[in-house]
Amino acid sequence: MPLFVRIWAAVAIALSWTMPTFAQSATGAGRELTPADVEAWLDGLMDYAMVRGSIAGGVVVAVKDGGVLLQKGYGYADVAQAIPVDPRRTLFRVGSISKLFTWTAVMQLVDQGKIDLDRDINRYLDFQIPAAFDRPVTMRHLMTHTAGFGEQIKGTVAAAPGQFRSLEQYVKSSLPKRISPPGEVPAYSNYGAALAGYIVQRVSGEEFDDYLDRHVLQPLGMRHATSHQPVPIWLTPDLSQGYRVASAKPLYFELIPSPMGGVSASGADMARFMIAHLQAASGNGRLLSPGAARLMHSPASRPVPAVTGVTLGFAVDREARPVIGHGGDTQVFHSTLKLFLADQAGLFVSFNSTGNRRAAAGLLKGISEGFAERYFPTPAPVVSQSRSALPHGRQLAAAGPYERSRGRADSVLGRLSGLFGQQQIIAHGDGTITLTGALGLNGEPKRWTEIQPHVWQEIGGTQRLAADIVDGRVRAVGMDSMAGTGLLLPVPATRSSSWIFPLMLVATAILMLTAICWPIAVLVRRYYGWTHISPPREVIARRLAYCAAIVNLAMLFGWALFLQKGMSDASVYGGQFDPWLRFLQLLALFGAFGAATAAWSAWLTWRGARGRWTKLCGIVLGAACLIVVWFAFTFGLVTISLDY
Repeated sequence: MPLFVRIWAAVAIALSWTMPTFAQSATGAGRELTPADVEAWLDGLMDYAMVRGSIAGGVVVAVKDGGVLLQKGYGYADVAQAIPVDPRRTLFRVGSISKLFTWTAVMQLVDQGKIDLDRDINRYLDFQIPAAFDRPVTMRHLMTHTAGFGEQIKGTVAAAPGQFRSLEQYVKSSLPKRISPPGEVPAYSNYGAALAGYIVQRVSGEEFDDYLDRHVLQPLGMRHATSHQPVPIWLTPDLSQGYRVASAKPLYFELIPSPMGGVSASGADMARFMIAHLQAASGNGRLLSPGAARLMHSPASRPVPAVTGVTLGFAVDREARPVIGHGGDTQVFHSTLKLFLADQAGLFVSFNSTGNRRAAAGLLKGISEGFAERYFPTPAPVVSQSRSALPHGRQLAAAGPYERSRGRADSVLGRLSGLFGQQQIIAHGDGTITLTGALGLNGEPKRWTEIQPHVWQEIGGTQRLAADIVDGRVRAVGMDSMAGTGLLLPVPATRSSSWIFPLMLVATAILMLTAICWPIAVLVRRYYGWTHISPPREVIARRLAYCAAIVNLAMLFGWALFLQKGMSDASVYGGQFDPWLRFLQLLALFGAFGAATAAWSAWLTWRGARGRWTKLCGIVLGAACLIVVWFAFTFGLVTISLDY
């Protein structure tokens, strides 16, 4: 599953745009897809890239025309014991690729008439999704990530079985708020997949993990695959360790609600799953009827028409020569799966390490794009900067700050995620635009040029950007790389990070200087015996203002520590730090009171007979405290809720 903290997710997505790709532009027919050619190509790439990126182990599987073309392990499943990766036996955590198993289970029940894609899901539940927007949430909305749920992070990852909640407990206790009308704004939702899995459990009468065993894994002969967590004891010896980098100690086994990211599988078993999907539409599969398979594999949602969308569960990577797929990430395992429908081919790649500077993300992208362009190329539009001849006003209209629709939530982590994850579209005088964080192989920003009104093509690449215009204004921007699971939404000027970050940096610096200089000044006055007679209430107000500076500074650093720990270990957001979170919320309330006293002190100082420098310092300190308090209230640091 994607990263579990929205701030972490913001950094991860920005980094994924910067990773190099080994793909070659298509200039004609691709190479013949043979085991020898694929193996030679991979061997020339993997060994060097894995060592350089400090990736412990990986597996690559390619299938074609109903058979396995290549399945090969690289590196180690366990570094300390020098156990090599065995593509037939070694289990990798496949992260959000698990959702494909969930959606497959849903489509089986749709096939049997037990689930209606367009029926209110409350009909299948033993609790209620609260009414909102005068529209019910349907299974189709869940499968296309358009249910309109905000993001709920708490309780998504557990480090120990005692902290791991059942699927029923999770979906009932972690229900996020509905923040968008169903069917309108795509926002990738882990909770939506968990809810779909619970509906499978309710409708089938079987525990979700048992349902997958009996109706998906066993019929395909996937003996080295499971969604049970921890994995059954007979599979434990084959489970790969997971590493941040190959030289580090392995991370704990991440416990994740099964429908959203709990599957562990070998490369060979993932080959069986890919073949089953590729053959299903022709009637040769053992999972779905041809009609259900075609429905599942066909585009179902395209939020911005000029860029790719999603099917009922798969992301659409390419349409002219259709390619669908899904990525999967835990904290340390990173995977991708692609199905080349027209060519009856599939690719699965997984790594058990994040690697130095997220090397696994770049390597995954390089292999998947390189495989597509090497063997199944499609003519890419040749766009040069000279084509930027359309009116420059549309580039200027699109310029500005944006936030991702994915990860939004009316909670502290959701609001901070939106702030830290903002991207800027910048219009240039030559008629091109750039997006901050989107860098090419050479480290330079990618540039897009307008090829038709409000549609931009990457110069020297294949990616498109497109703006959705409503009443002459940009409602959203879509990107091919988001594949219909998210949009870039314009950020109001009042929430733009371009001025909030500098303002908070200055305010924090003022608080730090105050915290440092106040005790020094007290010691210096005592040493030299300096005294200054001030009215008692001015003295009290000034001391309270100094205390407010320290309290607000402590509150900011406490939140920074909490967020940093969550970014390094997602299980921190399991609830065990709720007392710490409550303490930070109380600090923020005390800080708000302190800011009022700082403002009072500034007013008294200004009215008093003090010097200009003293008056200026009092006003600056009062303003800094008020800025921090405004930030705390605006971005959810002051709340009575422990949900996030």
